[in-house]
Amino acid sequence: MKKITKILVALAAMVCMGFSANASVADDWKEKMMAEKIAFLTLEVGLTPEEAQAFWPVYNQISKEKNDAQKAGEQITASHSGAPSGDFDVAASYDADIAKL
Repeated sequence: MKKITKILVALAAMVCMGFSANASVADDWKEKMMAEKIAFLTLEVGLTPEEAQAFWPVYNQISKEKNDAQKAGEQITASHSGAPSGDFDVAASYDADIAKL
């Protein structure tokens, strides 16, 4: 089963790298890093293909929302330094989804 998972992860990484061939250098680097991150975490955690299929969409949505909250927080001026960044709220809103995994 681990061998199949490794093969699937390697194929996914190659596909991601193939699609990013026409992207700019920054986008190419980002895509490669994401593919490597997914492959590494999938193997290290020992996710089955079914578990990975359920896990990564939730993980990506949390990451996107946290990133958006961070960008919004960066726009807050020094006079609004007491405003929360929103990271806690984003993570807490996915507790039920994570518990299902």
